[in-house]
Amino acid sequence: MRLFIISSILAAFFLLPFLSEWLGFDLPLRGLLFIPFTGVDYMRIFFHELGHCVTFWVFGYPAVPAFDFQYGGGMTYPVMGRRPCRLLLWG
Repeated sequence: MRLFIISSILAAFFLLPFLSEWLGFDLPLRGLLFIPFTGVDYMRIFFHELGHCVTFWVFGYPAVPAFDFQYGGGMTYPVMGRRPCRLLLWG
């Protein structure tokens, strides 16, 4: 529980530059917080797209995630049509 609370406080601290842009208030020492904020944002995009990729694979569609960090997003592309798992059919 302690790790969850500390991690939540650190995440909120690192996301202060985003909140300052969104809510329109001035943040002193914004440049020092911008580097951790960018890293947390990249991790958010990375894990979000991996979630889409895993969901595609679970439903039988081989897929590959693609990341577009310049515009803050990404896309998961299915490689081919649905492929049922042959290993589960043995039995």
